[in-house]
Amino acid sequence: MEPSKELLGKIRKQIEFYFGDVNMRKDEFLIRYTKLDNGWIPMTTMLRFRMLASMSRNVNVILKALESSELVEISEDKKKIRRSPKHPLPVYNAEYRKAEEARTIHVKGFPSVDSTIDKLLTFFDAYKPFDSITVSG
Repeated sequence: MEPSKELLGKIRKQIEFYFGDVNMRKDEFLIRYTKLDNGWIPMTTMLRFRMLASMSRNVNVILKALESSELVEISEDKKKIRRSPKHPLPVYNAEYRKAEEARTIHVKGFPSVDSTIDKLLTFFDAYKPFDSITVSG
């Protein structure tokens, strides 16, 4: 059975989040792994990410979702992925931090029980472009 376009889009979006500028600056697990094999991360390692694994544990489905990604590339043997060298990480200096702050939505007051990141992203979709959402109290 073929995965839906909606599922493939969600998977691609989630992995691009993992390898995106905001997350790659602070995700110590991914940073450590990207230093081991020229940036390549085994798909077995990627399946440790709960959000991704909840969408699909089928490596072929995940790789299919990434075929259209400009940010993430697939190894020739189809066993690893990495952030494309064509998209180097920005230099995290004061200027970048100031610009990042301007591209961040800070929210509070949403119900903690039912406020998933997907629901918040959908809610704030009209306010694009933004890089991240932070939620407090």
